Amino acid sequence: MRFHPVPRNAMFQLVQLTPVRSIVALTLLACTMGPAAAAPARPAAKRPLAKRPLAKPKQKAAPLAIRKLVVLPEQVKLDGPTAQQRFVVMATLTDGSIRDVTSKVRWTSSAPKVAGVTGGADPAARGFSDGNGHLTAALDKVTARVPVTATGTQRPVSYSFQNDVVPVLARLGCSQGTCHGANSGKGGFKLSLRGYAPELDFLAITRQLGGRRISREAPEQSLFLRKPLMEVPHAGGRSLAKGSRDYYTLLGWLYQGAPGVDEKDPRLTDLRLVPGVRTYRTKETQRLLAFATYSDGRTVDVTDRAIFKSNDAGVAEVSASGEITAQGAGSTAVMAKFGDKLASVPVTVPYPRQAKAATFPTPANYVDQHLYAKLRELNLDPSPTCTDEEFLRRAYLDVLGTLPTVDEAKSFLDDTDPKKREKLIDVVLKRPEYASLWALRLCDLSMIRKEHQGRKNTVAIHQWITEQFLANRPWDQLVTDLVTATGDISENPATLWWASRQQTRPNSRGWVRHYELTGEIVAQVFLGQRIQCAKCHNHPTEKFTQDDYYHFAALFAQVNGDGQADPVPQRFLANDKGEVRHPRTGQVMKPQPLDHAD
Repeated sequence: MRFHPVPRNAMFQLVQLTPVRSIVALTLLACTMGPAAAAPARPAAKRPLAKRPLAKPKQKAAPLAIRKLVVLPEQVKLDGPTAQQRFVVMATLTDGSIRDVTSKVRWTSSAPKVAGVTGGADPAARGFSDGNGHLTAALDKVTARVPVTATGTQRPVSYSFQNDVVPVLARLGCSQGTCHGANSGKGGFKLSLRGYAPELDFLAITRQLGGRRISREAPEQSLFLRKPLMEVPHAGGRSLAKGSRDYYTLLGWLYQGAPGVDEKDPRLTDLRLVPGVRTYRTKETQRLLAFATYSDGRTVDVTDRAIFKSNDAGVAEVSASGEITAQGAGSTAVMAKFGDKLASVPVTVPYPRQAKAATFPTPANYVDQHLYAKLRELNLDPSPTCTDEEFLRRAYLDVLGTLPTVDEAKSFLDDTDPKKREKLIDVVLKRPEYASLWALRLCDLSMIRKEHQGRKNTVAIHQWITEQFLANRPWDQLVTDLVTATGDISENPATLWWASRQQTRPNSRGWVRHYELTGEIVAQVFLGQRIQCAKCHNHPTEKFTQDDYYHFAALFAQVNGDGQADPVPQRFLANDKGEVRHPRTGQVMKPQPLDHAD
């Protein structure tokens, strides 16, 4: 989301006036500017060169010094022969600002036989033998130490298809929607989008076409490797570098015999990014680190396996390696995707001017408090207060869906009470048009229309919702009454919320809305989340997985119709009849909210 400053110059202010006043004001402005343009002042005589005073040389500002270095992560645990840990080094300068100086620091190790830092501009710690020590980052005589522990350095290397191979294929782009992750695949080879179905990917790689994509006898000659290396023709071009970490991961998995998905493998439970919230200057850069946590308690640096994306490249761009570059003023977020998890960090780039605190009015409510805080963070002043005419028009259209009458407008505009706007809000919220309009909006969002429910039933539930607005029912109570409504439709019209012929439930009596569509409506209307993408695969830009979608849909699968259907069942009842099976795994899905709570 980007914020743009409201222009505040003379011309902008003039066009806010009435047309006659604008003409007069512009004429006056032209008169004041005219003589200066028609008769420019005579330039002053030049002084003789010898008598000109010499310009004083500009004094350069003293360079900023580093006050403190902070290394992230604050301690390093390297477990296994291939473990590595990247770093972010932040410098606090004497003016209080913070800079990413990761590529500039020098590293030393107190135990070079145990662990060291390699990589130069992209420093990463690696373990050489089991033991403890500490790593020191130094820049301009300022240092910071990081404890390091290396374990399992002599343990045999072991690769997991789900936790190692699948993320590599996603990062290389092989399982993206523009490549083999497309709905119909590419070149006769289809992978699940970003690896959401590893068991199917394993079959496609190792079993399809008679298993010709891999060679257990000569792993280096596997088409699975030679194609992305461009050793044989590949329509996708070169996507893998020989000798890279990704190459050795895929090759090592093949040397192990290409094992499949193992239920004993630790599951990915969390993904987080560091550093977190930061304010940036234009063109400033910042490295990100991505940490994956697994069910066995391990936390692993997966920065080189995560997929990074910016929500607004005009504010901040992010490289494939996770380096943010602030491009322009505004506010956005940078996200990282790894496996079925997603994490994001906010990015704020203030506008190059200082907001004046005196221009901020007193907050009228908690919305104003958050809004003003964001504007101050971006160095933006709030827009000026609208005119009484503008306020009146907006209030009537937004709340009532109609314009005020001439008498209503005259009464409001002639009122000298400083609180007349607050009084107008109270007046329009008590009018019946308010309840009718907002009931209509809620019905539209819930896809309640005569085409789906029938005219009679649509009128009945619209009238019930209208009565709730007129009674000023708390929002949580109104929503609860809708999504838990059961009983006879004549006694409880709220039950008609379950009726629809747009997408009906299999083998249902009459128009009973499908539980998948019900879950999508509840998520979007009442939770503000679009989950439709997760119906077919893990959501590409949200945290929701395909499992989350069907767990959530299972919450609404046990509401069924009963009684004579004409065409809507006479009653809607909740019972134990109805289960949701995962379309890919066939597993019966336990009813569960999107936040995974029981």
